[in-house]
Amino acid sequence: MLPTCTVNYDDDTKLYVKKRDGSASASEKDQGFVDLQKWVYENCLKRRHMQGYNKESAAKFWNDVKRLTK
Repeated sequence: MLPTCTVNYDDDTKLYVKKRDGSASASEKDQGFVDLQKWVYENCLKRRHMQGYNKESAAKFWNDVKRLTK
């Protein structure tokens, strides 16, 4: 649950991650798990990549939280 990116699974239960602004994405199937972890750090977690408050992104984040905690 990252406010900057969404974490999902494809039909083969492989992880894929997308930036919430739609500018980039990465897939475990295409890149492998280790490279996906590096991509997530560089694009979602590393300093300067955290979003400030954005009404649309905040709503998406809390919808993810609600869905995952049901």
